[in-house]
Amino acid sequence: MAAASKKKRKGKRNKVEVDVKELDGILDQAVKKPLSQAEADKLRLAIHTMAERILADQRSSEKLDNMINEVADKDPDGKPKEEGLPPKPPRSNPGPGRNGRNGADAYTSATRVAIELNTALKPGCNCPSCLKGKLSRQKPRTLVRIKGMAPLTGTVYERECVRCNLCGEIFTAEAPAEAGLEKYDASVSAMIGILKFGYGIPYDRLGRMQKVLGIPMPPSTQYEILEEDAITLKPIHKEMLRRVAQAAVIHTDDTSMKILKVKRDPEDDRTGLFTTGIVGVASDHKIGLFFTGTKHSGENLAAVLEERAAELESPVLMCDALSWNTSKLKAPGAVVLAHCLAHGRRRFTDIAVNFPEACLHVLGELAKVYGHDLTTREQKMGLTERLKYHREHSRPIMKDLEKWIDLQLEGSDEVPPTCEPNSRLGDALKYLKKHWKPLTLFLRDGKAPLDNNVCERAIKKAVLNRKNAMFYRTINGAQVGDLYMSIIHTCELNGVNPFDYLVTLGQQPPEELSDNAAAWMPWNYKCRLENGTLSADEKK
Repeated sequence: MAAASKKKRKGKRNKVEVDVKELDGILDQAVKKPLSQAEADKLRLAIHTMAERILADQRSSEKLDNMINEVADKDPDGKPKEEGLPPKPPRSNPGPGRNGRNGADAYTSATRVAIELNTALKPGCNCPSCLKGKLSRQKPRTLVRIKGMAPLTGTVYERECVRCNLCGEIFTAEAPAEAGLEKYDASVSAMIGILKFGYGIPYDRLGRMQKVLGIPMPPSTQYEILEEDAITLKPIHKEMLRRVAQAAVIHTDDTSMKILKVKRDPEDDRTGLFTTGIVGVASDHKIGLFFTGTKHSGENLAAVLEERAAELESPVLMCDALSWNTSKLKAPGAVVLAHCLAHGRRRFTDIAVNFPEACLHVLGELAKVYGHDLTTREQKMGLTERLKYHREHSRPIMKDLEKWIDLQLEGSDEVPPTCEPNSRLGDALKYLKKHWKPLTLFLRDGKAPLDNNVCERAIKKAVLNRKNAMFYRTINGAQVGDLYMSIIHTCELNGVNPFDYLVTLGQQPPEELSDNAAAWMPWNYKCRLENGTLSADEKK
């Protein structure tokens, strides 16, 4: 009974009534005389409740947004602010050429059909309405029409067949050219790869759906198609790896993975299996790579950096504070280490309910730094200009925050320490203090990012696949998945349609991709199709 009561209290929170007008009255009285104990308790309860709702990441902010909007729409007397305000625009009827929130231009892969007016309504003709004016060309009015179909469709060609009753010769009608030579064309592997490794739909689930929709595609057949095409795509993956090794900024992170059949080195007594995500950031594009197996992120990173040109300066490595991220690097100065500020920030959001005052201070200061970084991106600052801006605006904030952390942990001659070192707040503050130098690399290097979010988002592809399919059967199957995830995510990072890209690669001879992999990257493959050759700048 006690356990049930405890569970009920945990699931349902006590409702706190907050009267904004009453709080305003308390604040007005505080200007004239000290607050009474009851008024102070009332104000404290309101502040703590709002801080808890804002900072607790387990709860949705929708209710809080609605509450803030309600308060904003009322005057101090609690009456709606309706008089003198323009009416709110209706959310329905999005207008011609629009479908919900997406305009016609958003449908980049849709078939475009031009519909012309009759000859009496061409530009330059007399207006049939007023009979005086001349018609001029306007921007076309668009209509969007969406059709559904199975992910994989098929055509059955029934070729007429006759047989000679004397010699037994059989004559069969020729297949049309559009039938092709292969049962599965390049679009089949592209679609299966995107559904499985781009959006986490398991082979079995897709197979059952295709069977119901009348185009059977067993799971074993799906894998065989991907495995065969993966051989052709390996030069593209290898070229992506080479380019990541030359990047100025490299992000890395990993997550656990399960593989049923694994052969380990006899000397390797470890049991962990990982999927490592590595994102290389160049000046004009990003590349994402995935590696699944017995090696952790530090080992996979070391293998990638072996492809780096010797004359290049050390790249900035953005990662979390785990020691194995850099444990396998051969040279001490192989990378310039930067740690993720979002990881440090997250430690305070997790405990903000318990230590609201201290956590609000840290989160507020870091929010200012992120605001300055947003300004550098919005204004498209260069590396030198970005570094100068952060030194001018963010450095004073971080210096003051460092002094504040020291004061909380160690105190001063006049003020004793205010934070228990072994508390959760103490652990969060000590984390920032211990890793302060790599956490603030952005104040010394214009290339250094603030956080590792770009890699955190990339690794979600592996997490999604693990959540839906649970495991790989073999290492070979994991490598096929890594190849497709790498290509698909690189396309997404560069705003390229991964389906069109994979179909185009599947239509090329294997020797073309092997000999000219640099010309078939997601950001330049269309130039290769149009021109046949690329300049040295286009291949970069």
